[in-house]
Amino acid sequence: MNDRQNFLVRITPVVLIVLNLILKILFITSNSVGGDEPFSIYHAQMDLPSMIYHLKLGNNPPLYEIILHFWIRIFGIGELSVRFPSLIFSVFTVYLIYRIGKDFFNYRIAVLAGLLFTFSGYYLSLAHEARVYSLFAFLAAVSMFSFLSLLKGKGSRIIHSTFLVISNLLLIYSHYFGFFVIFVQIVFLFSLLRKDRPLFLRLFLYQLAVFIFFIPYFPVLFGRFIITSNEGTWLKAPDGILGIIDMIRNFNNEQYGQTTLFGHRPWLTMFYLVIIIASSARFIYNKGYKVLADTHLYVFLSFLLPFAIMFLVSFRVPMFLDRYLAFCVTGYYLSLAVCIDYLFANNRWKIVLSAVCLSGMIITFNPDVDNKRHVRETVAKVRELKDKSTVVLICPKHFALNFSYYYDREIFKDVDSRSVYDKVVERLKKEDIYSVSKIDEVDLDGVSRVIYLDAAAGFSAPGNNILSTLENSYNLKGTSEFYEIFTVYEFIRKD
Repeated sequence: MNDRQNFLVRITPVVLIVLNLILKILFITSNSVGGDEPFSIYHAQMDLPSMIYHLKLGNNPPLYEIILHFWIRIFGIGELSVRFPSLIFSVFTVYLIYRIGKDFFNYRIAVLAGLLFTFSGYYLSLAHEARVYSLFAFLAAVSMFSFLSLLKGKGSRIIHSTFLVISNLLLIYSHYFGFFVIFVQIVFLFSLLRKDRPLFLRLFLYQLAVFIFFIPYFPVLFGRFIITSNEGTWLKAPDGILGIIDMIRNFNNEQYGQTTLFGHRPWLTMFYLVIIIASSARFIYNKGYKVLADTHLYVFLSFLLPFAIMFLVSFRVPMFLDRYLAFCVTGYYLSLAVCIDYLFANNRWKIVLSAVCLSGMIITFNPDVDNKRHVRETVAKVRELKDKSTVVLICPKHFALNFSYYYDREIFKDVDSRSVYDKVVERLKKEDIYSVSKIDEVDLDGVSRVIYLDAAAGFSAPGNNILSTLENSYNLKGTSEFYEIFTVYEFIRKD
């Protein structure tokens, strides 16, 4: 390797990190804090014992909120502050993708996979969200790099084994789906049983250590699993094979319902799938499976196995959601880069095809992607319409947390560690703002003017009868809709 090549290898990860930082920080506050973000931010304000206690009742372990707890104690709960950790996790994930590509494949694959990740609108949206998913993807990348390093005997065994155990443990303390990463590694280990029994035993013991350290949380996991199995989730089962296509197009900047330069149809996704199929056909024709490298097999399995299992299980217990797959989509970009690089034997054609495929991601990339949660604008509209004689109704009830974040940050900060949200709800009531699930939860006698904020009430609180009841007693003066799910109604009592 000459001096020029050495320089490129050294400078490339720096360029990828800086490029990710620039692209992902530009519009990090353009979207409202919404969805489940206020949930994480609110709980992160609690003392640690209270936070852990309350999060045990939810669907995620507490690692992310613990990290956010210490972060916001220093930097506060502003939009930039609460999202910055997710940005940092995403920025350093690209370095790990590059290292996996360079250390276990080649420089071309490393650069291509790193750039596919960089121009992924899917991972950009996770980097702009104060939720666990960017951390989840980062830890999965650490685990993959450490596992492959141990598999190929690269670097220090002590360092990589330590990082493998720690990253896998943190994965399952950040999200229960982290067990899929461990599952893939254990499945892969059995391919080593005959080839390298000592390596199999070492790697198996590392996974055993992870399970031992997770023992204190197993009762919580089993409890949540039983509840979810019995009660189901808010998700729906996938729409057959179309569910797979719709999911994969999310990873290729062609989210369903959005228009790109390629139109509504997922032309880029179909192009990528053709490349994967053609590359697989060439691989089979050349009998490449006889000399298939362990690294190739593991990277492919890291995406395909969790993706397929979650898809199939979702017909019984729906879990096939794009953000839930954050831990394995890096495997998709690495696999795609490998297929692109393998399709042609000639290096010139490899570069041309890589450039074409990457251009598709760049053309469809939007650094200011809309999260469809226009809470900031919705609350501003309510504030504009509200006066001293007005009662505001909010449905569903839990939206009080989202609302208070933009209505009055001090109310949002008034954390109740014993009865969650009660202080927020009571302080909003003093402002004549009521969070309700049904209309009979508030007395409107003598109230001449009502503003009703519908935050997808039909989905979260079906049968609430709020709108129909208000229409019987009041005249509708005006309606304001905020894409995608918020509607603000202004009512004046009938004479």
